Amino acid sequence: MARDRFKEQPERTFRLRLLSTRTKDGCQYNLPTVSEVALIVGDFNEENCERDVIVEHRTNRLQRITDLHPSFMPMTYPLIHPYGEDGYRLRMPFRGELENESDTKKLTMRQYYCFRLQQRLNEGHTLLQAGRLLQQYIVDCYMAIEEERFGWIRNNQRQLRLELYSGLMDAVRRGDSDCSKVGKAIILPSSHCGGPRYRVQNYQDAMAISKWAGYPDLFLTFTCNPKWPEINDMLSLICQKDDANRVDVICRVFEIKLFQLMEDLKNQQPFGKIIAFVCGGDFRQILPVVPKGTRADIVDASLNSSYLWPYFKIYRLNQNMSLYNGSVSGSEVAKIAFFDKWMLQIKDGSLYDDKELIKIPIDLSIKPSRDPVKAIIEAIYPSLLHRYNDPTYLKERAILTPKNDMVHELNEMIMNELPGEGRTYLSSDSICKASVNTNDEDLLYPVEFLQSLKFNGVPNHDICLKEGAPVMLLRNLNQTEGLCNGTRLIITRLGKWSVRADIIFGKNIGQNVTIPRITMSPNESRWPFKLNRRQLPLAPYFAMTINKSQGQSLKYVGLYPPKQ
Repeated sequence: MARDRFKEQPERTFRLRLLSTRTKDGCQYNLPTVSEVALIVGDFNEENCERDVIVEHRTNRLQRITDLHPSFMPMTYPLIHPYGEDGYRLRMPFRGELENESDTKKLTMRQYYCFRLQQRLNEGHTLLQAGRLLQQYIVDCYMAIEEERFGWIRNNQRQLRLELYSGLMDAVRRGDSDCSKVGKAIILPSSHCGGPRYRVQNYQDAMAISKWAGYPDLFLTFTCNPKWPEINDMLSLICQKDDANRVDVICRVFEIKLFQLMEDLKNQQPFGKIIAFVCGGDFRQILPVVPKGTRADIVDASLNSSYLWPYFKIYRLNQNMSLYNGSVSGSEVAKIAFFDKWMLQIKDGSLYDDKELIKIPIDLSIKPSRDPVKAIIEAIYPSLLHRYNDPTYLKERAILTPKNDMVHELNEMIMNELPGEGRTYLSSDSICKASVNTNDEDLLYPVEFLQSLKFNGVPNHDICLKEGAPVMLLRNLNQTEGLCNGTRLIITRLGKWSVRADIIFGKNIGQNVTIPRITMSPNESRWPFKLNRRQLPLAPYFAMTINKSQGQSLKYVGLYPPKQ
């Protein structure tokens, strides 16, 4: 760092020269080499949110520059600027304009970066083919543009306000008598996307339109497909195969198609006058979900409790086609037919007179045992110690249970039976600063308390893993590589902060991937704060909840509903 350099060489005299503007291209007469190295210091505090960038020249001379310096972006992204050409600088004129004319139109930062990101057929596409580096570059450009725009808004408050505001008087009226909490209020314009004024303005416009024209009659879901021919044709112009690296193309095509769909619905009126509608699907498989609801609440939320249910015409299924495929042998057809008939009778409620209890066939039940947990483990995972290295053996079996606590208990018991030494990964838990209004959350919620919390869809504080153990991914990491929520893997190597695993399901079977630690937060929580837990997004999948098993293809399934 620059501070250390000053301390190590106190006898040398350094001179700092601050440059924020440049009237000519600094690399015009230089050789195409990178002669400067940038050091970005990131330990900022809330009082100083500006970037502190110090450049060390080849002659050991240090120079502090701002983010508006022409060399800031080239030194930050040397792969994108291999010749060290200048980036954006203030008061940059348009091509063909004279520099000394006062009325010359200058180039804005947004226009400059739009020029850099423009796709041209007669130029190279090094920047557009940079992959994730391109995405990082775009994010940095966006932040630079927003920083400049916010700076203008902060310095031109008198031009933006419609009336005089007194921050001190407003604070006193609210009862904020503590001067340490009274700061300077910055009024954002209503056109700023994402601001509270922007959302309130759109909400009021929507309510006014609904009051004048009535509520919407159609609810259509328009989903973008990255495999649209328009997107593929656009990517083929720059020989780009990964659509995830050109999100701008996907958004542009989606917006064009969305506007065209809205135009067709308004002008061509393809639906005409609607007098009826049809609901498709097997409603017996769409169960109502009422968070923290009672049994009566769940029954009341079911489809047949609706006032419109007597007016529906019901078509009953006669055969479950998902159980039959071309690889089924003749001896298995009779078993599948019996199981299919039994499942349809259960769904229709015509199997037994008792509507609350269902009698499981003897061939599908496990014999009573003193240790039911051990019995179901031996029934679903026979010869586990001899076949735990077989991916086919592991990916087609699972134990289902309704509660997460029982899932953790079953996974821990089976994991302890596997040979080898395991490794325990501990999480780093903290409270999101934006979810609390106090500064003493560390005293109210100590780390030990945060580590004891358990949430649905979020790994626990401690995870014990072994090589060869099957795990399930709990987050979308890289969809193009097959790392999606619910992907099943086999652990191959246990690192200190990450693990290596082989994918055993999907189109990327056999691919070895690295799973790092990421920060996760629960979607719903009963606590008055938002927890940030940095942990491996993995969970052993010897056992899983019934809800998590939906969409999984399993051949051997054991159901363990313990008595409450």
